[in-house]
Amino acid sequence: MESFHVLTPFLLIIWLILVPLLSGFLLSALFPEEKRTAGMVWLSGLLLSFVLFQPLAIYCMIRIIYDSFYRFTWIYTAIMLLLAAGGLIRLIVTWVRCDKDGWSEHFLAPFPGHRVRPVADLYHPRRDPVRVDRRFSRSELLYFSVFLILLAIQLVMAVLYAPFDGDDAYYIVESVQAQQTNTMNTLQPYLGYSTALDYRHALAEYPLWIAYIARMSLVHATIFAHTILPLFWIPVSYAVYAAVARFLFRKRTDLIPLFLCFLALFSMFGNVSIYTPETFFLMRTWQGKSVVGNLVIPAVFLFFFHLADQERDQNWRSCSRRQRLFPWLLLFLINVTAGFLSTSGILVVTMLIFAGLFFIAAFGGGGSLKHRLGLLFWGGLTCIPNAILVLMGFVLKPF
Repeated sequence: MESFHVLTPFLLIIWLILVPLLSGFLLSALFPEEKRTAGMVWLSGLLLSFVLFQPLAIYCMIRIIYDSFYRFTWIYTAIMLLLAAGGLIRLIVTWVRCDKDGWSEHFLAPFPGHRVRPVADLYHPRRDPVRVDRRFSRSELLYFSVFLILLAIQLVMAVLYAPFDGDDAYYIVESVQAQQTNTMNTLQPYLGYSTALDYRHALAEYPLWIAYIARMSLVHATIFAHTILPLFWIPVSYAVYAAVARFLFRKRTDLIPLFLCFLALFSMFGNVSIYTPETFFLMRTWQGKSVVGNLVIPAVFLFFFHLADQERDQNWRSCSRRQRLFPWLLLFLINVTAGFLSTSGILVVTMLIFAGLFFIAAFGGGGSLKHRLGLLFWGGLTCIPNAILVLMGFVLKPF
């Protein structure tokens, strides 16, 4: 296999952007219209791909002895292509039924949550559902430009220096072994000899996902993990931070670019030890616990903001069924993704979710006792897959 194929950039766009986006169209049918934006559709499709990856990978590891990763690749690829084809059909049907005039209106028909007219408005973070003509002031443009420069510096440094950690010898080797030998956690990474299935690491399939995307993109797993993943996860994380900032500064949206600048500066100068979140964010994006700490946990707070908005002043009484379902569907995807990335993420995210739900139920200010207890009940339902994963770890682990 070549280290970097000429088709690799196009294949990466297909498997990291296009396929999740098209898959997300099927899931977005459950979203309320105001939440059906391009970013949310793509993110939901990406999380859905993780949700499907985990049980299929576990099944193949346990039931298939020889060439398990090879067979898994064919099955999982077929599933994702079917979902993408279904999403493409839904997208075409939406465009065919669209009776709006103008190319921009036709283009935005699948994304009614944007509520904008010109396509150029998609690139303005200060989109407003009421006033779509708002733009940055000069100071805001300056702050946003500074943030983009800081982001570019982080991406360039992450690629050029490609920092490594001692865990490379285990997690990256797991990805390389899966890609080159078609095994799934049955080779000892340190020495290379055959061993029993390592259930502790097998239940978190992030290294196998790295191997899968690397294989489908015709690139070496190590190059993908150290060179391409930072270019993917760092901007996605900042996009989630910006979404959180829209809730924090809803009355002062001019502070969002400044908030992102401070986050970027803290990330660049927070490497005071090998254990800080900033170190994991910029230097260890190939580790599942890094994505849990810097993407999944902020996404949990994003869920809390959505839920608190719905609960405030008993707004939930006037919500449609889709509006009530959306936060819990989002939480389910986030929960399963936490277990997919890292087994330690299961405990951290579950504790955070119940702490936040208890706070909203106790101090949310709306609803009866039955409704507030229902929040904890629905939150518990979204944690069932992770509970099953923990139980599997205890049952399958050899004594």
